[in-house]
Amino acid sequence: LKQVASDLLPENVTSHRCSPAMSDRTAISIAKLRHTEMLLEPTKRLFEDPYARYFFPGSSLMNCMGFSINIYLNNLICQGFYEMITARTRIIDDLVKAEVAGGATQYVILGAGYDSRGYRLSLPLSVKVFEVDQLAVQALKRSKIARIPDLPPNNIVHVPVDFNSQSLEEELKKASEFDPKAKTVITLEGVSQYIPRDACASTIKTMDSLCGKGSTFFLSYADKNTVDDPAKICGPGYANPATVQRVARGAALLGEPWISYYDQGEIAGFFQASSSFSLCADTSLKEANEKYFAPVGRALTPDRVCSIERYAVAKKR
Repeated sequence: LKQVASDLLPENVTSHRCSPAMSDRTAISIAKLRHTEMLLEPTKRLFEDPYARYFFPGSSLMNCMGFSINIYLNNLICQGFYEMITARTRIIDDLVKAEVAGGATQYVILGAGYDSRGYRLSLPLSVKVFEVDQLAVQALKRSKIARIPDLPPNNIVHVPVDFNSQSLEEELKKASEFDPKAKTVITLEGVSQYIPRDACASTIKTMDSLCGKGSTFFLSYADKNTVDDPAKICGPGYANPATVQRVARGAALLGEPWISYYDQGEIAGFFQASSSFSLCADTSLKEANEKYFAPVGRALTPDRVCSIERYAVAKKR
């Protein structure tokens, strides 16, 4: 269970996750899921990530196993979890590209882990990508990036922050060409469940002070019904709703417990209480199934849908 769970846990690092080795393991798990998508025919994929395979050993074995076997192994832990992470990836990809097309000139990735959007989204070189993470995690990532051939031109700036002793605001302001008044897209992906609620609110507040009007904040969060009433986040006929709790239990086994959950109804107020961001979208795998999976012939039947995580997007007024 621990071995399979290690392939299924969300990416990225925050103040309370201090071990670079542990952070590397969680970042690798998401890189594996992104690579799994590349095992499909191009017309079936929700996104392209030719770089994911460089962040972990064993991609050749995954290639030999093929998409179906990899998905089968993921479903041993939680039916629909792979699709949930895949949907999250595509939603953020679309959001970043849309915001850049709409005039955003900065992209801040909080807890970047092994995120590869700065390379794979073909963003204009006029757009600065600020990857925020622990120095040790960034060193591991850069050592892996160095082995990737033919990387495209990029405008990535690494912003090392020791969240236990340094200020996110101060370190971002020190970063090369960071503009606290620019229209910015900010993502906090797969992080909020690992940190205290007040730390999440503080992060939103800090970023509110570091971006211009019209900026966008993406927040993924764990639905409180994952703990309280799993059936409410599962589609009709889902075999055993209690199995969705395996993901959080797997995280705890690896020393990274989920400590914060949120009610969907409180998210708008959560943003407004700490910032000038206003909620404009709050979606889940259910909506993503119709928007992304169905058009490429991969629609999930209701009994395969679970929405452990939800995806909130807020705009700065």
